[in-house]
Amino acid sequence: MKKILLGVMVLGLVWVAGSGLIGAHTEAAYREWLAGQEILPGHDSMRFELVEYQRSLFSSRIRTCLYMDESLAMLHEFSGMLCDESRMMHGPLLWTSSGPWPGLAYSRSQLDMQALPEEIRDVIAQHTRGASPLTGESWWGFDGSLRGRIEVPELEISGDLGRLRLGEFVVWMDFEDWSLDTGRTQLLISDFMLETDRMALRVDDLNLVVTISEVLEDLLPLMAVTLHVEGVQAYTAAPEWGGEESEVGFDLVFEASSERNGRLLATETRVWLDNITSSGHELLPMDTAYARLRAEGLDIRAAARWQQIGQELEALQTDMMMAIFGSFGGDMDEVPELDVETLMADMERLSVERLRVAVEDVLRPGASALHLETLLDQGEARLLAFSSSLTYEGLEGENPALERFQEMGLEEIVSRMVGVELLLVLADLLPEDLREAALAGAESGLLKQEADQFSMTLALRGGAGQLNGEAVTTEDLLARLPSPGGDSVTIQELALAGCFDEYDDVDDFPEVCWEHGLHPHY
Repeated sequence: MKKILLGVMVLGLVWVAGSGLIGAHTEAAYREWLAGQEILPGHDSMRFELVEYQRSLFSSRIRTCLYMDESLAMLHEFSGMLCDESRMMHGPLLWTSSGPWPGLAYSRSQLDMQALPEEIRDVIAQHTRGASPLTGESWWGFDGSLRGRIEVPELEISGDLGRLRLGEFVVWMDFEDWSLDTGRTQLLISDFMLETDRMALRVDDLNLVVTISEVLEDLLPLMAVTLHVEGVQAYTAAPEWGGEESEVGFDLVFEASSERNGRLLATETRVWLDNITSSGHELLPMDTAYARLRAEGLDIRAAARWQQIGQELEALQTDMMMAIFGSFGGDMDEVPELDVETLMADMERLSVERLRVAVEDVLRPGASALHLETLLDQGEARLLAFSSSLTYEGLEGENPALERFQEMGLEEIVSRMVGVELLLVLADLLPEDLREAALAGAESGLLKQEADQFSMTLALRGGAGQLNGEAVTTEDLLARLPSPGGDSVTIQELALAGCFDEYDDVDDFPEVCWEHGLHPHY
C-alpha cells in the first residue's frame, strides 16, 4: 500500500511539474506565433498586442487585442481595441470539445465586446441571443502542430433595410508547424440569405478548402484550392430606368492548383457550373458549363520577383490609404503630409519594373504555354466546345527587351512569338444578334457553317498555317476578324456628355450614354 501511495505521489508530482513546464513552453510558443501575425505589413496602425498572460500550473488566462491607432477613423465611443479572452489548459492530457486529447495545450476563447459602443453591443447581443459573436478553439501539439476553429453563432437579423440569416459560419485551420505558412484552412457556410427591397442572395452550402504545401522563394505558395457551392440564387429588381428583373441560380465547383517542375511553375484552374437557371438575358440557354485554364513554363525566380514588386506596390498604396484614413481620424492639422509626387513616381517606377520582369524574365521560349478549354451544354445537347493552346516561342528564341516588345504590333507578336492551335464548335442555337455575327464570320471564312453548327479550326506558327483546312497567314487571319463597330468614345467624352450626372427625369439622359451601356443616376 505504501508503495502504491508513493507511486501516486510521484506521479502527481511529475504531472504538476510537467504541467508547469508545458505551461512555460506554451507561453513561449504563443508569444512567438503572435509576433509573426501582421495585418498591414510595414504598418503598426493595426496590430495584435498581448495585453495579459496570467500563467498558473494547470492553465493560463490570456487577453489578446487587435489595436487600432487613434489616427484611424473610429466609431464614436470606440476604444480602438477589440480583445479576445482565452483560457488555455496545459497538457499533457487535456479534455477538449472533441474528447480527451494528449497535447501541449488546448484553449477556448471568445470576443470581448466591452470595447464597442453600448448601442452596438446591445444590437449584437439581441441577434446572437446573448452569445459571443465570435468564439474559437485551438489545439497545440507536442510536435509543433496547431489546429484551430473559429465560429460565428447562428444569426437572424431583420430591419427596415432588409433581412440577414446565417445558419453556420465555421473556419478550421490545421498547420503541421505553427511557425510556417504551410497548412490547411477550411471555411464552411450554410443557410446564408441576404434580402433587401432591390436584391436577394441565397446560398445553401459553401465549402472552401485552401492547402499550402510549400512557399517558393518565400513568396510563391504552392497551393490547392477547392470550392463547392450549392444552391446559389441571386435576384435583382428591375432598374428604375426600366428593364426587366433578373434571377440566376447555379451550383459551383471551383478548383485551382499550382505545381513545381524543376525551376518552372505551372498553375491550373477548373470551374464547373451545374443546374444553371436564368430569367434575365442569356448569351446561350445553357444549364451546365465547364472551363479549364492552365499556364505552364513560368520561371519561378522571375515570378517571385514579379510578386515581390506587386507587394511593394501594395505597400505604397497602403501608405496612401493610411494617410487618407488618418485624415478622418483626428485633427486635420496634425495629419502628416503625404508626398504625392514622390509616391506616384515610385509607383510608376515599380509598375514599369514589374512589366519588364513579365516581358523579359517570366516566360521561357519553348516551354511556356497557355491552354484553355470551355464546354457549354443544354440537357444532352452540346452548345459550345472550345479549346486553344498558345505556345510561347520568344523573339528568335529569346525574350525581347521591354522597349522592343512595346514597339511590336499584334501581327508581329502573333507571327513571330506565338504558336496557336484552336478548335471551336458552336451549335446554331444563338440569339439573333450573335447569329448575325456568326454568319458574318462564316462569310469572311473565319468560321465554317454546316447544317446545324458553326466551327473553326486553326493552326498557326511562324506567321502561317491552316484555317478550316485552307492555308492562311497571320495578316489574312487578322483581316478576317470583325472590327468594332461605331466610333470609339473616351471616358472623358462620356463625362462631358453628362453620362455620370444625376437626373430627375430618365428622358433627359443622353442617348449616347444608353448606346454605351450606361444607365442614369437619380
